Amino acid sequence: MRTRKALKVSSILQGLAPLAADGSALDVGCGAGFVADHLRRLGWSVVGLDIADYRTTSGFDFILGRAETLPFPSESFSVVVNNHVIEHVADVFVMRRVEIEG
Repeated sequence: MRTRKALKVSSILQGLAPLAADGSALDVGCGAGFVADHLRRLGWSVVGLDIADYRTTSGFDFILGRAETLPFPSESFSVVVNNHVIEHVADVFVMRRVEIEG
C-alpha cells in the first residue's frame, strides 16, 4: 500500500522530471519515508520532515519538526509534498513559503 502511494505521488511529479537533476523536494509528514525514498531514487535531493521518526527507509535527510514551523528559509525547495498532511495543519499556506516560486 505505501509503495503504491509512493509510486502515485512520483507519477504526479513525473512532469517535473527535468527539475530532478537540480531539484530539491521537501516531504512534509514523510512518515515511513516511502515517498521521500522513491523521489531520491528518481534523482531528487530530498529532505523528509515529520513530528516523530517513523522511518523504515533511509538515504535522504530527515528533520524532526512541525509543518507549521518549517525550519527552512523561504524558497528552499523546488517541490513540497504534503500527502495526507493538510488535514492535520492549521495553516496549510505556511508550507508554500519554502517552495520556490515559478
